[in-house]
Amino acid sequence: MTPETWLDELAHELTVRHVGADDAMQAVVEAQAFLADSDGDPLVEFGSPGDYALRLATSLRPSAPPRSGRGAKTLVMADSLWKSFGKHHVLRDFSVVLRAGSVSVLIGANGAGKSTLMRILAGLLAPDSGTVWAECSVGYSPQAPSLNDYLTPVEHVRLFGTAAGMSQEVASRAGARLAECLGWDLAKESVCGSLSGGTRQKLNVVLAGLHTPEVILLDEPHQGLDYESSAMLWDLIAAWRDQGKHVLVASHIREAIVHADTVIEVPRLSKE
Repeated sequence: MTPETWLDELAHELTVRHVGADDAMQAVVEAQAFLADSDGDPLVEFGSPGDYALRLATSLRPSAPPRSGRGAKTLVMADSLWKSFGKHHVLRDFSVVLRAGSVSVLIGANGAGKSTLMRILAGLLAPDSGTVWAECSVGYSPQAPSLNDYLTPVEHVRLFGTAAGMSQEVASRAGARLAECLGWDLAKESVCGSLSGGTRQKLNVVLAGLHTPEVILLDEPHQGLDYESSAMLWDLIAAWRDQGKHVLVASHIREAIVHADTVIEVPRLSKE
């Protein structure tokens, strides 16, 4: 990675971590001056742009919030959500708060409304009534991967990255790093129509975390994953939590609860 590319990626990583424009510019200028004087490799001197940006963002906060609990920063808050499909009541006066540095597992019977809640929190579905407040970026991995069978994983990463304001080069590197965390080399894959269900699910998780959102919504992300891949996914989720993100995981797998800081249950309602 050239110093110029590293500096461009650092500027992007600082932006998505909500570092102020003046502080971000000063950090980039200081890093650029250091690299010019030392003629060093930025990856050796500073580490990856994402890691360095995270350290800078953390150092600039007045005080670090608790990892979870009532004292942590509120990222998303939904209040008194109601949603019905015809006579089928899915959500009735449902409220939830997602705070920084925490993992929540969303449980409930099939048809209880877990996926509906996820879509509402992601901004893809409007509730019949109630409000959703968010002071952060949100990434979303749906239960059924919405992928184009004629595009490769790399092309998906570039497409989603461009939509998030990333350059294709930065998006490709970010996608490759996330895929590596899941034990997968996305550059070796052909079009998505030839991928297994588990590999398509991995791509969906990569796309959800690509733009480094502060809240990541994962709807049944373990579908199709083998034991090793599932363990690597939980390691990635824990790493996101340690970075101050909130990860909300909808799961019907009872073992998922052991990874949760908070368990949120969606009750199944009657049709009338």
